[in-house]
Amino acid sequence: MINLDGLQPFAKGGNRQRFIHPNNSYRCLKVSLEEQSKKVKQNAPWYKKLRSEKSFDDNRWIGLKILLTTNPS
Repeated sequence: MINLDGLQPFAKGGNRQRFIHPNNSYRCLKVSLEEQSKKVKQNAPWYKKLRSEKSFDDNRWIGLKILLTTNPS
């Protein structure tokens, strides 16, 4: 788990926030915004809406579980 507590994102888009990796400044971490998986599921075709909401969560699928404890400003 990578703790982003106290870090500010260097960029924020409509879907994700980007952070500089705390241990390697040459790496970037893209973290999906909260509630983003719900929005993606709502806009999905009807046949994909049958899947669980967890299947739309990018943070889950990349194999990293990132605890985002910072409050976005």
